[in-house]
Amino acid sequence: MDDLSLSTYLASNPDRSKEYSAAPEKSKLTKDWVCYLFDYKDGRLYWRSTFNSKARGGNRAGKLHSSGYRRISIDGVLYLEHRVIYIWHHGDIGEYDIDHINGTKDDNRIENLRTCTNSQNQANRKTTKGYSIYKGVKYDEGCSKPWRATIQLAGESYNLGSYSSEEQAALAYDSAARKRFGEFARTNFEISRGKQGND
Repeated sequence: MDDLSLSTYLASNPDRSKEYSAAPEKSKLTKDWVCYLFDYKDGRLYWRSTFNSKARGGNRAGKLHSSGYRRISIDGVLYLEHRVIYIWHHGDIGEYDIDHINGTKDDNRIENLRTCTNSQNQANRKTTKGYSIYKGVKYDEGCSKPWRATIQLAGESYNLGSYSSEEQAALAYDSAARKRFGEFARTNFEISRGKQGND
């Protein structure tokens, strides 16, 4: 895996030490540090210089993880590429999450990234497997109205009612999600056309 070890690099390049005087503490990245290490283009980060055999100037940084996210190792610490890209453009993001607007985990174009709370990030996730083709809908076998709508708020599940059809339950979820999460809501249908949306 790509890995920049600052101590190793400076040991072999003592004349570059002044350039690294503002390097951040381990596990904390700054905009200046990230911009020094990487070039950004079309949602990807590339090493600006050759730091070791695995971090060569011009090569794309990091590797795609089984989770679907691309990760980069810097001085022995793994960072998610989309967080590093956001810092590259905007600086410190504090405790905020970074949300992929279109829900695609490795689409790290800056225009597809935004800061959010953990709850807002969860709201923009796609349908949970094993429930329904619609997000926020579960099937309760044996009930007269078997389709139940639920919504997750701060880690707690809230019941939005039971419905005769899967689509009715999906619309109930959409209404609650828009009220609670606004632009971060990943809904099942578009408002105007009743069409399945937010793919």
